[in-house]
Amino acid sequence: MKKNAAIQKYLIAVGKLVQDSTASEIVLALTLQVFAQLDSKLTHAIFFTIDALSTRKKLINRVLEVVPHDSTDKQLVETIIRNVEIVQNKRNDLAHSMALISDDADQRQIALKPKALTQRHKPITTPMIDAALRESRIALTKAMSAYIQLCEKRQVQPAVILK
Repeated sequence: MKKNAAIQKYLIAVGKLVQDSTASEIVLALTLQVFAQLDSKLTHAIFFTIDALSTRKKLINRVLEVVPHDSTDKQLVETIIRNVEIVQNKRNDLAHSMALISDDADQRQIALKPKALTQRHKPITTPMIDAALRESRIALTKAMSAYIQLCEKRQVQPAVILK
């Protein structure tokens, strides 16, 4: 693989992972909306004021503590959260890295994470990129499916169905 083709493949993968990440954030926000019975503007104001996934998870778990629900509701919300985490982690792995690709791309392709000075560099390979994309898409599909099930169970029309 030539250097330009390798860089292009890496950047396209990052773009796809960012799109999956954005979609997963929407699913998580809609989960909050359904569970807390909020209108869309209030949901947006609350959810998107918080940037960190860990704090968003904490918010949703706090709502779970005060909104009546059964074990199935809780399981669906946990499935959504777990799969959103997978999507976010796949995005973070590539989006927060810098690709270092030699002129002969087959010789050296590594991902350098500037924030993690002590980490070993990860090789960038086509199978690694393909796996990240596949795992992200599977997790996003599972999160969306659980969201739709939650809506059906709570007799709420899903706000959006992404395909």
